[in-house]
Amino acid sequence: MKFAVIEQCGYKAIDAGVLVVARSLETLSTAWVQFAVASQLFSNLGLKVQRR
Repeated sequence: MKFAVIEQCGYKAIDAGVLVVARSLETLSTAWVQFAVASQLFSNLGLKVQRR
């Protein structure tokens, strides 16, 4: 129920934990975008998250 909007948009929601984890994920995404731009692969580079 809490992920309804995400799932309606066609994405699979993943609960990444408590709010404090969001700060780490935000830093990771910033680094990922900087790498994609610097390598000139921004339009072709995707992020795949694997759950174990």
